Amino acid sequence: MATRPNVSVAVKRDEPVERALRRFKRLCERAGISKIVRGKRYYEKPSDVKRREERKSLRNRRRAERKARERMQRKLERARKQQRSKNKPHSTELSTVFGQPFPQALVDAQSAPRPSFSESRDDDRGDRRRDYRDRDRDRDRDRGDRDYRDRDRDR
Repeated sequence: MATRPNVSVAVKRDEPVERALRRFKRLCERAGISKIVRGKRYYEKPSDVKRREERKSLRNRRRAERKARERMQRKLERARKQQRSKNKPHSTELSTVFGQPFPQALVDAQSAPRPSFSESRDDDRGDRRRDYRDRDRDRDRDRGDRDYRDRDRDR
């Protein structure tokens, strides 16, 4: 492996120089040349270089350990979920889950069709406007506006 990045770009036939320069810039960024140049801007003592590299490796090692712990935790959580689902009875009816007959009222409530969101939204459009007015009135009252009563009469 090369110790220094080697980046070169050949201008293709009928290619604008600007595009070739953009390609060169991208390659330099990927190779990390600008980072190397920034690091070489000032002299750094060998002991400081060593210390910086050790800190960097320690940071990377801790990050790798943390990621491994998180992966293991996700695996264990998945295994627990699968174990729980194996222990559950496969019937979704409540009376068979608990082993006793359920009261008829609860069974009816469970199987009753629920209104969809779009139906309820269409039915109470006017109520929502009223709710906004109430909210605005309460906000004005909390702020200390004295004329909130007059504004309600105008609406």
